[in-house]
Amino acid sequence: DAALKDFAASLAPLGDPNSFVQTGTSKRGGMTLRSYRATFAGRALRVWTYETSGGKLEQYQVAPIG
Repeated sequence: DAALKDFAASLAPLGDPNSFVQTGTSKRGGMTLRSYRATFAGRALRVWTYETSGGKLEQYQVAPIG
């Protein structure tokens, strides 16, 4: 719950994304890594997730590009 509130507080000021595109996928440590590029007006973010073999989202991370 705290993580969701933190993401909401951090990302809400960016507004709606202009695009959200998957840029890659691979396997790592038994999990599936998926990476994305999210673009907003004047800002781009890298987003990546790790999903377990059972389909559960293990990690969700966001970082600025550049």
